[in-house]
Amino acid sequence: MLIETVKNLCFVLVSFHILFSQFTLLTLFRLYNRHTRYTRSNIFRQYNRRKVYTGNAGKQKVIPTSFSSPNHKIC
Repeated sequence: MLIETVKNLCFVLVSFHILFSQFTLLTLFRLYNRHTRYTRSNIFRQYNRRKVYTGNAGKQKVIPTSFSSPNHKIC
């Protein structure tokens, strides 16, 4: 009788531990994912903003005069 109860108790404890560990791992992974996604997107956003700004400045410098100026018309 005592051995059976101990076995049941162990089984319940093990099953609960497995369930709890899986749940905590999932939630931690989700939170970590969300955190990294947020920070990564922030970094990318800043990088893109910087890149777009510098890229536009570069493009404005690089625009050829033959196409933009009116006295060099394409026939």
